[in-house]
Amino acid sequence: MYKMDNQILNRRKVNVAVWVLFVILSFCCCAMGETMIELPPSLLEVSEETFANCTNVEHVVIPATVIKIGRNAFQNCTNLADVVVPESVRDIDENAFDGCSNLTIRIFQNSFADTWVKNRTDIKHVYIDNEHIREGDYHYSQTSSQSATIIKYDGAETEELAVPAVINGLAVTKIGEMAFKDCKATSIVLPDTITEIGYEAFYYANRMTQINLPDSLLTVKGDAFLGCGKLQSIHIPAATVNLGTGAFRGCRSLTTLSVSEENPVYGMYNGALIRKDTMELITMPFGTIGDVLTIPEGIKIIGNTAFGYEGPRIKSLIIPDSVEEIRSSAFAFSSVEHIEIGGGVRVMYYPFSYCESLKTVIIKAGTTEIGYSAFDHCEKLESVTIPDSVTSIAANAFENDLYVSFIANEGSYAAQFAEEHGIGNNKRSGDYLYLIDNNAISIIRYDGSETEALIVPSKIADYNVTKIGEMAFKDCKATSIVLPDTITEIGYEAFYYANRMTQINLPDSLLTVKGDAFLGCGKLQSIHIPAATVNLGTGAFRGCRSLTTLSVSEENPVYGMYNGALIRKDTMELITMPFGTIGDVLTIPEGIKIIGNTAFGYEGPRIKSLIIPDSVEEIRSSAFAFSSVEHIEIGGGVRVMYYPFSYCESLKTVIIKAGTTEIGYSAFDHCEKLESVTIPDSVTSIAANAFENDLYVSFIANEGRYAAQFAEEHGIPLQLGE
Repeated sequence: MYKMDNQILNRRKVNVAVWVLFVILSFCCCAMGETMIELPPSLLEVSEETFANCTNVEHVVIPATVIKIGRNAFQNCTNLADVVVPESVRDIDENAFDGCSNLTIRIFQNSFADTWVKNRTDIKHVYIDNEHIREGDYHYSQTSSQSATIIKYDGAETEELAVPAVINGLAVTKIGEMAFKDCKATSIVLPDTITEIGYEAFYYANRMTQINLPDSLLTVKGDAFLGCGKLQSIHIPAATVNLGTGAFRGCRSLTTLSVSEENPVYGMYNGALIRKDTMELITMPFGTIGDVLTIPEGIKIIGNTAFGYEGPRIKSLIIPDSVEEIRSSAFAFSSVEHIEIGGGVRVMYYPFSYCESLKTVIIKAGTTEIGYSAFDHCEKLESVTIPDSVTSIAANAFENDLYVSFIANEGSYAAQFAEEHGIGNNKRSGDYLYLIDNNAISIIRYDGSETEALIVPSKIADYNVTKIGEMAFKDCKATSIVLPDTITEIGYEAFYYANRMTQINLPDSLLTVKGDAFLGCGKLQSIHIPAATVNLGTGAFRGCRSLTTLSVSEENPVYGMYNGALIRKDTMELITMPFGTIGDVLTIPEGIKIIGNTAFGYEGPRIKSLIIPDSVEEIRSSAFAFSSVEHIEIGGGVRVMYYPFSYCESLKTVIIKAGTTEIGYSAFDHCEKLESVTIPDSVTSIAANAFENDLYVSFIANEGRYAAQFAEEHGIPLQLGE
């Protein structure tokens, strides 16, 4: 690239001097064979015939000062592929680009150039606003005539990375969503042009130990530094007045956290990052927190995800009386074992969900409410001390807390709640925790030792065992499990990651298998669905990658087998197939009309190619989400597909046959390696986010058709069909 650097020009000189020097330089660029030219930012006009017959020039960036492009300015530049035309241009001669047979001009919507090009049939154009452009290791989009957003960095591993302040004459002002995902640099320097760091911008850049937040920075969006587990220090400048939820979530090595004293919104208070006006605790440097976390007295609000998910590894938590609100997921998935909650709390929704090590909670007098999902899925929670001041407990506040009991005064609201919701009513028989419901037994947890063969009892305490509860056999280590003929229901995620199990029977009494019942049972080899089983939940056998034998009783009125696929008979909906029989190529059987939710998604078969026949009319949500597929051929019968191929990160090519009419919401979003999608004339609707975050994608479509128009409007490269 030859950059006509403004440093060689004196901005105080008249434009005539600039023009003379510009003409000399343009001649030199043609003579030297330069392929990319960036014009100087003092220029007002690209004069007539300036680059005429420069056949070597391929790319030209025109600065935002230019107001006119003259007659034959780029005449017969036969290899000129693209020209960036800024919003400042108010006059383009009709012959300015004569003979530029390969040209696509890049313009802004509603600009003069936009109006001018619409009257031309010989010049292609794309809108800059949504376009992805590559320069070296960076992909960027031009967000104005003078600024750019980095949307992807894919450079080689490096110790130190200095992000450029300028790309192709554009000031780099934003770091886009996931732009530096998985970046391997240990130190990153951001320029003083940056005003915004996007959502998950540095997602799991888990080698990074140092990064600066420049003085120009206004906004850090949610989860911007999620999973940056080695990041050691952060200083928040005065200008940064918008911090998104969980901006520093998962930064477990953070030992130094500071804020400019001039920042009007945020500050430090007794080691905590706070919002000054509300005394809301945003976070604390996790690397300084030991086994005991004591929230500073004076804090009024503990913010969303402040210590949740990948937070500090604590054992005890003490919350002072000053805290009035604990917001959603503030401590979700924490390692905490003991909690003391002060008497000032009035609101807490979802604050301690999935704290799987939590055993004891003491709530002080004054607290009035235990909110929605406050302690749900705290599987080891044994004791909660609840004062008389509590007058409201959400029905699901202690959902799936199998061992929990209350310590409360007789006649208090908490005591009444415990009685009404069976708190403390779970009973034990040997290795089984169970609940008596309508004179029948629901097994809610098996916690026995490892065994090869496990026979589930048909009776406990003289009652029939009829239900296997949610996650009852989670992580069970048995290789073979026998269920009794009394079982009528297998609950949601009942055998969640029982990943040593190779065999299990579904008894003739079984009516219902709920969603994800066998999720992650990666060694399960065979399943027979009996006649009585008429309710199969979504993804019941998801992640069963060793399944080689799948059969259904011929007397089953709802389900059956069709060319190797488990189907719903009335709708010809494909539920799943035995993943262990599928090789590199998955061909959906002709005759299938619907591919069901998560049929092959998430932990599905490891395939490379997918062929969908013309008979398929609908591909349902997440049918192939997170699949390893690389190539897809979609038949012409599809009318509906929403979220079907999201996050297929190995996908490269898609061919859609004539007949398909719609590419739905998030159809191929986050398919980061997707390069080519062939779209027929029959497609008349493409959701705006159908190809979101697909940085390399291009369309193959016929000129003038809907797909070609969509590509033009959304900055997607277009290759015209034959």
